[in-house]
Amino acid sequence: MSHSKTSSTSSAKSSSSRILDSSLTKSRTHPVVNLSAFAFLFAELVKHSQHHCKKITDLERKLEQAGHSVGYRVLELVAFRERRGRRDKKIIPMLQFVTTNCWKTLFGKEADSLQASAEEDGQYMIFEAEPVTNKFVSVPSSLGGARSLNCASYIAGIIGGILTGAGFTTESVQALFAEDGRTVFVIKFDADVIARDKLVL
Repeated sequence: MSHSKTSSTSSAKSSSSRILDSSLTKSRTHPVVNLSAFAFLFAELVKHSQHHCKKITDLERKLEQAGHSVGYRVLELVAFRERRGRRDKKIIPMLQFVTTNCWKTLFGKEADSLQASAEEDGQYMIFEAEPVTNKFVSVPSSLGGARSLNCASYIAGIIGGILTGAGFTTESVQALFAEDGRTVFVIKFDADVIARDKLVL
């Protein structure tokens, strides 16, 4: 009995050591989080958040807030992995860092596209055809159906956290449904960030 308990304890310690000793620079092409595990945890997050919300917009705001703190950690992790000794000073290079390096770390691929708004200064759009957050949560027709709730608000929060952590504060980052069915993340930067961007060569 004692021998069995000792073996179990040793096995647990060995497993913990392997996790703690694993390199942060591990290949980004091999995700360490199982997709089904993420689906379960994210569905529970949505369910928990829903209990405290009366409107869809409140739920999306809750998801965005949850993602914001994740964004800070993603920035730290990717910056460490990439050995980034420099800091982006202009908006476009920073957004390209988000849609390539950060997107690959999170989703194993680059974002579908990045566009600047032709109508409003300091507004940019990231397009994603099928955000992973939208694959596993169904919205009842009584609440408006699939296009009433965009669970990619969680990803919008992550984007906002990355940008804020890098010194690019935003007025808002929204996850919206585009006319073609894709999700578009609409990013509006603070006036100070826009002014700084015009000054930096």
